[in-house]
Amino acid sequence: MQCSKGYYSDNGNHTTDASTGCRECSDGKYQDTEGQTSCLDCSALDTAGSLLKHYSKDVAHKAKKCEVCPSGQVTKTDRSGCEKCANLVEHAGTEYKSGSEYICSPCPKGEYNTHGDVTLTCEACAAGSVATVEKSATCTQCQSGFYTDDATAPCKACPGGKYTDGPGKSVCTDCGAGEISNKLTEATACTSCPDGTEPDAGKTSCTDCGKGTYRVTGSASGCLACASGHVSPVRASSCQICLKGTIPNTDKDTCDNCPVGHFQADDGKTTCDPCSPESVAPAGASTCSTCTAGKKPNADQSACEDCPAGTYSNQGQASCTTCTGHTVTTQPGQATCRNCDTGQYRVDEKTCTPCPAGKYSNDPTKTTCAECVLPNVSLDTGSTECTLCKQGEVAVSVSLCKACDAGTFNVNQQRTDQKCDKCDFNKYSKAGASACIPCPKHYYAGQGAPACTACPKGTATTIRETMKSGGSQDEEWQKCVADNGDACNAQNFTNRFGVFQVDFMVTDEKTVVECPEDNDPALTAIFACKKEEPGEDAKLEALYLCLNSSNTISFRKLGVRVKEDQITTTDAFSELKTLTSNTTHNAVGDVRETATILSLIREKMTAEERLTKSASKDFAAAIGNLGDTNVHTESVDKMKEYSARLVKNTLNTVEKLEKDDTVYSSPGFSAIKTSKDGEFKDTGTVMFSGSPETGLDHVNDGKPTLGLKTSVDGKNQMLNAKIAMYKKPTFFHDKNTANLPKEGIQDQGTHLNNVMEEFKNNHDYKTLTSSILDVEITDTVPDTFEMSLFFKPVMENGDLGQVLHTDEVTGKRYHVAPTCSWFNPANSTWVGMGQALYDVGQKDAGVACVVSHNTSFAVLMAGAEIEPGHSSIQSYLTKILLGLSILGLVLTIGLLFPVPHLLATRSVKTHICFSMALLVALVLFFLQDVLIKPDNSGAIKLRSPACAAYTGLQHYMWLVVFCWMLIEGLGMYLSLVQVFGSHISKFILKFGIISLGVPVVFPMVGYFAFTTHYDIAGTTFTKHRYMHEFRCFLIPGSISFYALFFGPMVIALMMNLVVFGLVINVVKKTAAQKADEVDKDLIVKQIKAIVGVMILLGTGWIVGIFMAGPANPMQMYMAYLFIVVNSSQGIFVFVFYVLFNDPARNHWLAKFGLRKGGNSRSVKSTSANNTFGNTKATGASAHGENIYSNPDALKSEVEAFPAKKEAVGKI
Repeated sequence: MQCSKGYYSDNGNHTTDASTGCRECSDGKYQDTEGQTSCLDCSALDTAGSLLKHYSKDVAHKAKKCEVCPSGQVTKTDRSGCEKCANLVEHAGTEYKSGSEYICSPCPKGEYNTHGDVTLTCEACAAGSVATVEKSATCTQCQSGFYTDDATAPCKACPGGKYTDGPGKSVCTDCGAGEISNKLTEATACTSCPDGTEPDAGKTSCTDCGKGTYRVTGSASGCLACASGHVSPVRASSCQICLKGTIPNTDKDTCDNCPVGHFQADDGKTTCDPCSPESVAPAGASTCSTCTAGKKPNADQSACEDCPAGTYSNQGQASCTTCTGHTVTTQPGQATCRNCDTGQYRVDEKTCTPCPAGKYSNDPTKTTCAECVLPNVSLDTGSTECTLCKQGEVAVSVSLCKACDAGTFNVNQQRTDQKCDKCDFNKYSKAGASACIPCPKHYYAGQGAPACTACPKGTATTIRETMKSGGSQDEEWQKCVADNGDACNAQNFTNRFGVFQVDFMVTDEKTVVECPEDNDPALTAIFACKKEEPGEDAKLEALYLCLNSSNTISFRKLGVRVKEDQITTTDAFSELKTLTSNTTHNAVGDVRETATILSLIREKMTAEERLTKSASKDFAAAIGNLGDTNVHTESVDKMKEYSARLVKNTLNTVEKLEKDDTVYSSPGFSAIKTSKDGEFKDTGTVMFSGSPETGLDHVNDGKPTLGLKTSVDGKNQMLNAKIAMYKKPTFFHDKNTANLPKEGIQDQGTHLNNVMEEFKNNHDYKTLTSSILDVEITDTVPDTFEMSLFFKPVMENGDLGQVLHTDEVTGKRYHVAPTCSWFNPANSTWVGMGQALYDVGQKDAGVACVVSHNTSFAVLMAGAEIEPGHSSIQSYLTKILLGLSILGLVLTIGLLFPVPHLLATRSVKTHICFSMALLVALVLFFLQDVLIKPDNSGAIKLRSPACAAYTGLQHYMWLVVFCWMLIEGLGMYLSLVQVFGSHISKFILKFGIISLGVPVVFPMVGYFAFTTHYDIAGTTFTKHRYMHEFRCFLIPGSISFYALFFGPMVIALMMNLVVFGLVINVVKKTAAQKADEVDKDLIVKQIKAIVGVMILLGTGWIVGIFMAGPANPMQMYMAYLFIVVNSSQGIFVFVFYVLFNDPARNHWLAKFGLRKGGNSRSVKSTSANNTFGNTKATGASAHGENIYSNPDALKSEVEAFPAKKEAVGKI
């Protein structure tokens, strides 16, 4: 057996001999392997340089690789154990040192050892700490304000400008920029020098910054010089920049103003710049300014002074210039030399003197006054022109006018003979007359008479002889004869077209006189002597084809002055306003000349130029004056041409009004130019209030008279637009349009009746009832542009039934209603635009029109068609057949519903559902004439929510009827054509839900998609494109009608036509199978079957397709056919569902004892026969779903229709 660990022997094994057996290793040795012959020294395990030494004392130590001495102990010499230094306290500050063996040695200066443990050696003192003696157990930290760079020497105090902020520092920290520390005391922290000071050289105290320097705590270490153009006082923390107009003084502690005549435009400059000779600057100026026109710099260029009278200066001129030539300045401080005022002449460069009487000056470039030349005069000093003497006067010198004597007159202001004309025969005058006065009836006068003389009494012959014998001339006795009533006396007519001389005429004679102001032989006035009734006096009647008025020449002269730049635009409009102010004398020629003047003014204005405020107002007044004039002439074409030109040029002038979005108004005319970026840009709406008689003005709320709203893509948006508003249609002549009476409408009902009476004779007749709105959008507008117009007509909208008229021939009904119209200048007519939007329940709410183009708009009262109408025969026929159809449907439902074995079949269920739907639709249609009246007197008001609901209900029910027609066709197809595999579970429930559910969508889409609301002028107007205006039904011919009613109807009919064709094919096959057996009864039954199928499938509605097309001569016959076929549908339903239905008929005959026999379920054959089929079950009989049964199909799958025995022909 081997020796254990910790033991050894000579051979490594155990023996009984103690001396040679296994022996324990000695202390200080070990053996960690069994069966060994020797032990190993613990010292061999020591690591070189390590203080951790190994020993062994007992077997446990020796059986492994010895033990290590614990910290603070060393091994004994024999390695048998460990021991400490003699006294740990005494040996603090020592360390174990190794020679031949470990000893404790004292730490040198600058090092320490706290306990003298064997694991610790003396360590160097930490930075900032010292050990000034040997054998130190600890190091001493330097206090705050001290430092050490030698751990063996004492701590040293920080020098000035340095510090330590805590104990144990090896170096002192430099103070920050601008900080100091006192080396005489403990420097534990630095102190910042306050603003405006800096550290001294030793950094132990602070000194003030000097002028022109500065310092801020925490910035630079010393004071900094101020930047160029900046200043600062002593002890400054910042520098102040010298602002514009100032510079630093010599010491750089303040800013001084630049001297007069100098400037500095920038901040922070050190010098001022001198002003140029033509400019000035006060002290402290940042800029030099040039003198305004009429001023020059003073001597030191500190300010501007006025140029003296007789001189002038332009802006920025260094000196004044003396006026020369014909120019002057009469006051100091003038920017330009001016001409003397017209009516004055120049004496010297600063003096103007008025022209004396008899002279004038209208040329400011002249230095002398010109003398008037007769017949021209200047009666006062300072005349600007020579004028003519007033009518009734003559010029006797260039400075004097004399009044005409009594019996004479002067209308020719150009005469130079200093004489007045004698009054013509039968006229007289007082002194100073410009015209002679006609003698009254039965009075006459000779030439130059100051008074009239009474005519002698008698017959025409005696009067003539008496007066001729007394020396009277022809003109005198002719007047006396004419005054008796048998002739028209020679006389002169003076009106807006001039003076017309008409010779003596007997009754029924005519004479033609050229228009005096037109200089065109083709333009004449025709005078006729007429006697209306026997016993009445003959009277002259006149028909004028004239154009120009006596004032037209003045318009033309104004146009020449505008063209030749002899008058300003403002003065031109002022004069135009004056020329048009006499509304009784304006003529169509004046309209032409005004249009020309507007065109000339517009051409001379630049793109940016605008009219002045007064010119804008005078322009509105001038157009209003012309519009308030009766400028009518029989030369209609000329009137149309000139009016169109004026309207066009008026709108062009509106573009030049003084301001955008401002109304310029006068009685009869108003205008505004709107801007897309102006006041109305967000709302897109501009409204006007006031009376056309007093003028309109813009308003934001309240009840307007006129209004306009523009939108793009459905969003309100004001556009650039020119808008003109005319009170009267003077420039919009339409022979079929009447104006409102001048005295206004006394009784609205009477006026409407008059309009209707005129309409009966002329369907183009209408009467204007609103102002005219002429609009031009100057922007390029997209296709989505829309414009809503609001009018407050003179006449109230009224009730629809105020005036109703039915055409006895066509049956069409009309009423008088407002209509939106636009004026077509090409043919001078008002053209209707369709529906005018108004609320019949609010008579004074106004009328709205929706347009998308530029032109002139107005509301006219005209006859309008309520509905196409029907003849009396058609109306009565419709009502009779509808009544019978309703009765037939009620009987059908009442007679089929109580029969259980019939009600169990799919066919009868379908018949009843179809009959009920058709019954409701017909009742609604029949009640329409009772509940809704064209005159709006019915229980349901037109255009009301109730009317919309009634429309939707009718629409819905007819679509339900069409659905059941389709279901009838489907059932017929399944049973007569397909036969096998025709069973559909819960057929009625499924298709009933579809027929009642699907049609709901169509009325809702129709109303909400085709109804538009317009909000304008505080009123909501509704435009219906789904609901008829005068009936509670869809609008025939509209998109909604075709898409939501006509289209579904056509689809249903086309599908049922296919079924109808398949059924007819089955009938033909049946006839072919029985060709060898001619059965008259069979043919009759087949005809009945075909007609019945056609009616039940609704194929009669096909006639309506042709009724919906364009008008043609056949439509009258188609209308009768449509009425007969479709109004009778309920009758046919009763006939074929009840009377021709064997099981139903036999049931009720047996029920009332009118038929003998057994079970009503079995008639003639083993299966009950139906007009439309045999009720004997096919594959579906077990479900009670049999319809139109085919008994032969039981025998042969290929036969799709009964062809034998008694079932033949019974579809």
